[in-house]
Amino acid sequence: QCRGQIELRSDVYALAATFYHLLTDDDPRDHPGSFPRLSTLRPDLRSALEQALRPDPASRSSARQLREHLEAILTPQRAVGSFAFPGGERISSPGALPAMCDKHWDAARGYLYHGDFERWLRDLNRLDLVDVAAWARKRRDQDAGLEAFLRRLDPGLARPQVAVEPATLDVGRVARQGTLTQLLCLRNTGRGYAKAHLASQAPWLQPRPDEIGLLAGQPPSEVTILVHTQDLPLRGVQQGTVEVRAAHAGRIAVPVTVQLSLPLEIWRNVGRGWRGALPAARARTRAVVAAWRRSVGRVCKSVRRGWRWWLAAWAILAAAVGVGYWEWRPDAAWETCVLWGLLAPLGLVVAVAFILPLLALLVAALAGAIQGLGRTFGK
Repeated sequence: QCRGQIELRSDVYALAATFYHLLTDDDPRDHPGSFPRLSTLRPDLRSALEQALRPDPASRSSARQLREHLEAILTPQRAVGSFAFPGGERISSPGALPAMCDKHWDAARGYLYHGDFERWLRDLNRLDLVDVAAWARKRRDQDAGLEAFLRRLDPGLARPQVAVEPATLDVGRVARQGTLTQLLCLRNTGRGYAKAHLASQAPWLQPRPDEIGLLAGQPPSEVTILVHTQDLPLRGVQQGTVEVRAAHAGRIAVPVTVQLSLPLEIWRNVGRGWRGALPAARARTRAVVAAWRRSVGRVCKSVRRGWRWWLAAWAILAAAVGVGYWEWRPDAAWETCVLWGLLAPLGLVVAVAFILPLLALLVAALAGAIQGLGRTFGK
């Protein structure tokens, strides 16, 4: 510091000198650069302070090294055993954890979240890894927590590999008739665990679920792609993309193609109009029939069933008169009497009894159909 060469290790020197002062009650300011009572300390503590009090900053301990030396001194020494996995397999160092955890993933997940790894690492005096295990356990997704823990242990660990089948989706020719479904199969062909997130910028595409966990060695997981055909524009071929993203596994784009068919769309609208028009036409027709029964039907009911016989007799008489007229050719007065006295009223009765109600039914059905179509397409 006097030479103006200040760096971080100058603080390490000052901290070690403070430790020396507290442990030996010898003030280093009374004899700068000399620490005569270091020999009175226990060997491991003396060695740690000597390395931190070296005059040359380049050979002096770093802050991390000083911390590790002091933690090793403060941690009680125990007889540390190996860590056992299912099947009797054991490891004796943290470096072997990633391979063994990949082999016994379910068991390793429980060891991490139950604190077994932390206790073993603390016994090994690997307090840095104890902190990593505690940090990983904060994740709700336990598989993701174990993967993060292993990746901190070994940053060069092989990455998960996400595979998607099929590579493209062709929905085909469709009409705008609601929501169709397509399936994507995702699997992890690498190692470890990957959480895949699915999304699409196309408003007519929607993946469900939009995130899924993929564990190596497990069967493929299915994701449903919802194709909202009612949101398709009135154009030909539509193309969208479903993006699959996973941490440490990159990004995969799955093209989706759908073609809006004009004939299918016309047929769909015809069926839609028919379904909307039929109930309304039926309701209007029933109303006309009810009105006819209240008017003409009531009159006919008053004479009970005799009106049928009267109508039949009238028809027979009119037919006989017509045949006689055709055969014998009577004079003009008799012709006028027959035409306007028998045949004309018979036609009027037939028109009132049959033709007019039929026309009324047809008009009512047409009006109801138009009303139903308006309501259907007006929505």
